[in-house]
This record gives sequence, structure tokens and C-alpha cells, in this order.
Amino acid sequence: MKVGDRVIIPAFPDKGAVEAEPPLIESFAVFGVGKDFGTLGGCQAEYVRAPFADKSLFVIENDKIGDNEFLFLTDIFPTVWAALESSGFQPGDDVTVFGAGPVGLLCAYSAILRGAATSNRHRPTGEGQVHRRHPHQSYEGQAGRPDQLNPNGTTRVCDCVGYECVNEKLKPDQSFVINRAVQVVSTRGGISIIGVYFAEPNSKGTSRGTTLSPNITFPITRWWEKSLTMAGGPVDTKLFIPILMQPLKTGRAKPSFIISVELEGIEDANEAYRLFDKKLETKIVSKFPLRARGPPCGLI
Repeated sequence: MKVGDRVIIPAFPDKGAVEAEPPLIESFAVFGVGKDFGTLGGCQAEYVRAPFADKSLFVIENDKIGDNEFLFLTDIFPTVWAALESSGFQPGDDVTVFGAGPVGLLCAYSAILRGAATSNRHRPTGEGQVHRRHPHQSYEGQAGRPDQLNPNGTTRVCDCVGYECVNEKLKPDQSFVINRAVQVVSTRGGISIIGVYFAEPNSKGTSRGTTLSPNITFPITRWWEKSLTMAGGPVDTKLFIPILMQPLKTGRAKPSFIISVELEGIEDANEAYRLFDKKLETKIVSKFPLRARGPPCGLI
């Protein structure tokens, strides 16, 4: 690695140490999410200080492919790939994705890329269509109620929503997606939970933290009688970047389809967050103008 290299910065930098055995509770640092996950600043800036850079940065060697394709290797592309892995996915499986934001769209796309028989995405009835300018409609899979699209059940389910989910009446309901996942998955199927379920106390950064409960209701009887498996948790994106770098370099994977707007600089960041929060845009990418060596910096 040298000055001037084109690199990506994963959301989870290297720890700089090797753990001899798994800890009771995983500890890790993440850029820009507060003291509970280290003290690193965010990546939405002109410059980023990356700890243990020799292990935390990945050099991009293909100059013919644009930044937007490689950008999502930093976080959500490896995340959805890991979601399929933890669901037990095999080529030919049916996949239902809860969530139609950038993560859900990319998860449905990845399922098709990996050979899913069908890839369906679900969002509550009445919630506005998020992605208004999707150039590859076939990559999204079908949209609708999972029990109607797959009356006999779906082999794999990926929760790409997390604890901010709402029910079909658009009311907050932390248990809704997981309960529906157990309902629609077929016998001996698998459920993956990569949507965030992390309750926090009130703080300056999470002023309404206690509005989210660390506990949910779960249909243990139905889960047990259907012989289901379920896995989830944070994803160390660095583990999947070498795998996903190859289909990007060859042009087989093009995750940039989720981008709805590109901005220059971050002067309009507040407005960008407002548009995303109101579901008027799916994925907004900001790029800094060229000021030194190398290409402009994309943000996720």
C-alpha cells in the first residue's frame, strides 16, 4: 500500500490484535457510531484516520470500474452476503427479504446473483415505495406479501429491517418482522437477522434510546415445531471483501443500482438525511471534489 492508491475503508477496522478464542461478548470498533463501539470518528468527511491501515484498508486495482461499484464493499454488500450465508442459503432456494431499503434491495439482488430460485422483498402495505428510479427492476425480485407469493413457505428469510420495524398498520412493533419470518419460512428453513437489534440507554447520541426494548416476543413453539434455524448479529465486512471483490472486478456484480442521488460535497447532508428519513430517496452518495492525489471520495 502506498500514497495515491485507490482504497476502500471497511466499516469495521482491524483490531490490531488476534483473539486466541471467541470472547463471551464480542467487542469491536465501528466508524462513527459512538463510544459504545470505540472512539473512531465517522467516514463522512474529507479525511479519515484509519487505525491499523495495513489490515484495515483494501486496495482497488481495477481502474476501469467506477467508485460507486466498490463503495458498497465497505458495509452493506458484505452484510447482505453474510445474511444469505447465515440463513443457510443454497442455490435454488426461495428467499424472502423483509425490508425494501438499500440493504433489502441489495439482499434480494445478491440472492438472484447467487442462484436463488425466487427472491421476494416485503415491506408493510401502505408504506411508500422507496426506490423510485431502479434501473434494473428484475434484480429487485417480486414485491408483496410473502404468504401470497409463496403459499407453501419460503426456504430462507432475511431480516433487513431490525428493531425499527413497523407492522402492517405502520405502527412501531419490534417483534413484527421476526414473528412474520417464523410464520412464512418453510419447515427446516433458515432465518437470518442482520437488521440491527441493539437497545441502548439514553445519551447525547441516543436521546430516545430507552424507547426501544432489549427484549421482544418470540413464537418459540412455532419455531421449534418447524425445526427452524436462526442466526444473526454484526458482520465483520473485512471477511467478505476479498470474496466480493472478484465479481465486482469482472463486472458481474453491480451494486450501485441502489443509488438514487449523487451529491458533490456534504453541504447538503442535512437535506439528504431528511429525504432518506422521509423515504423520498433510497441511497444518497456524496463525493468530495478532487483536491489532492487520487479520485474523489465516495461516502456511505
